[in-house]
Amino acid sequence: MPKKPSQPHSREEWQEAVDAAHTLLLVDSARQYGLIIGGPNVHIERCEEILRQGHERGIRPTDDCVERILGLKQILGVKKGE
Repeated sequence: MPKKPSQPHSREEWQEAVDAAHTLLLVDSARQYGLIIGGPNVHIERCEEILRQGHERGIRPTDDCVERILGLKQILGVKKGE
């Protein structure tokens, strides 16, 4: 039986979870549209629940979460603070 994911506790943990959920849903959408191949299996309902609970706590995805999580800033050569 798979281990049940734990809930975030601190505001920082919630921010990380919301950013990850947002990024994973974006990756899943890109895969469904045929823009990318492969990638992680995404538990859509869990991601949506994390986003909903984060929203209730006033936490939204950060502007750069996709680039940061996927490492696109390093690939594109964007320096910190840009």
